[in-house]
Amino acid sequence: MGFAQLYYTSCEHGLSGYAGYQFNAATPGVDPRVLREVERFTVYEPPRRSSPAGVAAHPVNLCYAPDLGGVPVVSRVVSSGDDPSGRPGNYFAHSLVPAGGAADGDGAGGVRDGGPLPAELWGARFWADAPVRDAGLPVLEVRRGPLDRRRTEAWARGLPPEAVVRLLVCADGAVDGARPLVLVADSASVAHWVAALTHLMPPERARLLSFATYGADPDGTPVHVIGVPPGSDTSPWEDRFTVHAPGSDSPGRLPEPDERSRAAAARLVGAGSRGAVDLWRGAAPYASGRERRLADWRPVLAAAAALAGDPLGPEDLRAVREWLSEAVEWLAPGDTGSLVARVLDSGAGELDDGALAGLQRLAHRVGADEVTERIERVLVHRSLDGIAGGGAAPRVAPMRSDAVRAAARERISALLAGGPSEESSPGRSARVGTEPDGTGPEAGAPGGGRPGAEAAPARAPGVNAAARRGGVGDGGVAPDRALELLRWARAGGLAPSAVSLERYGREVVAPLLADPCFGRPSAPGVAGAAPAPGRRGGAPRAAWPDPAVAVLLSHHHEVRRGAAERLAALPPDRLADVAVGPAGALFAGDRDGASARLRELRRLGTDDRSDPVGLLAYVVSVRREGRASNAPGLAEHDLDDALLTEVWGPGHGPHSALLALRAMRPGVLVSPGVGGWVAEAMVAAPAPDGERAWRDLVDEVSRHWLRDRLPVAGQRVAVEWSEVRPLLAGLHRAGEEHGPERLASVYRALVEVHPAVDAVARRTVVDVLSGWRSPGTLAAALRGCPEDVFGAFCGVVAARLADDRPDTATAAAVYLAAGHEDLAGHERGGRLDSAVLSPAVAAWRRRHLAGVRRQLPREGAAAFDEWVRRRRGERERRRFGLGRRAGGRHT
Repeated sequence: MGFAQLYYTSCEHGLSGYAGYQFNAATPGVDPRVLREVERFTVYEPPRRSSPAGVAAHPVNLCYAPDLGGVPVVSRVVSSGDDPSGRPGNYFAHSLVPAGGAADGDGAGGVRDGGPLPAELWGARFWADAPVRDAGLPVLEVRRGPLDRRRTEAWARGLPPEAVVRLLVCADGAVDGARPLVLVADSASVAHWVAALTHLMPPERARLLSFATYGADPDGTPVHVIGVPPGSDTSPWEDRFTVHAPGSDSPGRLPEPDERSRAAAARLVGAGSRGAVDLWRGAAPYASGRERRLADWRPVLAAAAALAGDPLGPEDLRAVREWLSEAVEWLAPGDTGSLVARVLDSGAGELDDGALAGLQRLAHRVGADEVTERIERVLVHRSLDGIAGGGAAPRVAPMRSDAVRAAARERISALLAGGPSEESSPGRSARVGTEPDGTGPEAGAPGGGRPGAEAAPARAPGVNAAARRGGVGDGGVAPDRALELLRWARAGGLAPSAVSLERYGREVVAPLLADPCFGRPSAPGVAGAAPAPGRRGGAPRAAWPDPAVAVLLSHHHEVRRGAAERLAALPPDRLADVAVGPAGALFAGDRDGASARLRELRRLGTDDRSDPVGLLAYVVSVRREGRASNAPGLAEHDLDDALLTEVWGPGHGPHSALLALRAMRPGVLVSPGVGGWVAEAMVAAPAPDGERAWRDLVDEVSRHWLRDRLPVAGQRVAVEWSEVRPLLAGLHRAGEEHGPERLASVYRALVEVHPAVDAVARRTVVDVLSGWRSPGTLAAALRGCPEDVFGAFCGVVAARLADDRPDTATAAAVYLAAGHEDLAGHERGGRLDSAVLSPAVAAWRRRHLAGVRRQLPREGAAAFDEWVRRRRGERERRRFGLGRRAGGRHT
């Protein structure tokens, strides 16, 4: 199997052209999106308690994701000590991507289609752990992995079967979104556990199990199974992960599996890693192709064992019997007959009437056609009349008679539409009505034999009133009757057309959902009565409307689609009220594009904004789903400024804009107004605590495709900051010795720049100046700086000196600078003395003054004490209204 290779580490030579973390080498042709995903996926952090010097003892992370940028990727990440610059914590990641970057077919072979399972590659000799000089890597051919089924089975032989069963069920559930599994063990043991579990799982599902044999933080590693070193503090993860230490924890601490999953897992564990191959090969001919979880496979595995002549227990036979009612649709007739016979042989006398009737329906698949049609006529006639009259849907076999099937479909559609159903009744058109023995009244004469008589379709209280409010007229049968009809039709293989189901959703269900009474309890004695004044509803009597509405919408996407399309036509305010109410909750889990507008409004109306990024991603994805289905009522763009304001509210800052910018994935349709929304946070001078976010935002915008869509002011900020930022960085690097030489270029660059850039740059310069300690350097810089920089410097220093714990080092530096020859007698020196130093020092305690004195030259201590004495004396004179005596500072 051919794999493209990727080497990633911190190195001096690589694909980026500069030193640092980068892809050191790669097989040509890998999609850049895959490179970005691999870079994020393979981040490595050594264990917190490990020694940086002992990199050889750091865990190895063999990790696998079935979909990184659209392709499966398996990687091996190792700690590699210091990087070329001497920084500790470097790591080396060797990743394999199917050659050609395909996700299916030959290109993905070896990862998804029959090659070695990812966990089998643990310990393979081809893994690299050091960078190379040649940036091009060849396609790697991998035929098999060292950790094969024979080795796995030998390793697992001494494990408690119950532990393997429960861990297998946990891993299987994690693939479907249940809690991920954290294994507390060394990385080699985790690799063996993953190999053992994937060797037992369904072959296709095994390749969907993502894993990492080591991770420092399970929260930051999006995989189904992750290993953490022994001794890790697992308490922070136990509310979000299934945590298990195989070497010390009892299997009983793992979640109890459901009965179906346990049975399937126990059968597989009993067979072992190599025997599981035969089990899955034997079960494949009897599968529907829709099986995913272990629970789905439980009856399939049992059926395969039964057909092979293996002994089965009562629970296995019951699972097969219950499964057969569905499996008959894809099993060969001979297999169905053999399984029915096997169930009967196990004890037909123990089966109730319903179970026998179900087996009889299955046997019809090989029975006499004439008898089957007669039974079907009776079943259709009695079933539909009973359902329309308020009864539950009876068990029914799939019908083979074309005449009966056509007549039954017509009447089901008529009942759903609410129109006359007499002509379309099976009794009229196909003579389906006979007594069970086939010798009763004339066909089509249910009840007492009156030809054409039918039970009146039952309607739930208030259905017609709600339908009239929605402009529908009488509408079809009530939702509870429609639900029974559809259950019966599905069991009989008579599913109505999608058109009729969508019409029922539009004309019956949608008006009920739009009714303001929906979801409120009814007033006593009056179905659908209006609530008393000042109350949300009367005394509870019964749920309104029938809970069947929720089941209909949950199980029949055509009904759901029709209802959603009708609701989308409501006025915007009314639709928003419906979306956040009980009706909107029925569409919350929908994935049909027709309900996109409802789901968007519900999420926006009910979300507490604790995760604005997640909220934004959800709404964008819903809009994209709806746009693909041409859903009504959608916004013109996937992402617009109105949505951003709805998510973050007015007055957003740079942090919010940065998060929004990072949420703009490729393929998202972005409105022109988004650029203005982002620019609002760029053009406003940030507060000191928001400056870091502002810098990150402007830097990211400068590299983002949205930069060209910014308004002129935003583009100006991006351009000017890109010019000023290197100068400020150079000023930082130059330090106090060479910093003064760079100040002039900084000041020139700030002439007529945007106020936001000017404010951030001015703060940066002030921060630099306030850290200088040489009196001459600081004095010269303060004398030559622009007035706004000097004023900002005075404000920053004054704040530091007025603190409860004043900065005596800064005070000493400013004191000396103010008395330096460059500032002595200068107006700015006087301002430093009178406006910054004097107000603070006059109020200081002795220990603070002593702190300043210790940082002054020995020969200047006496002058400082004299200066302090005069300033304090002046303060006392002003306090008693004696005025200020003339006199210099340093005499």
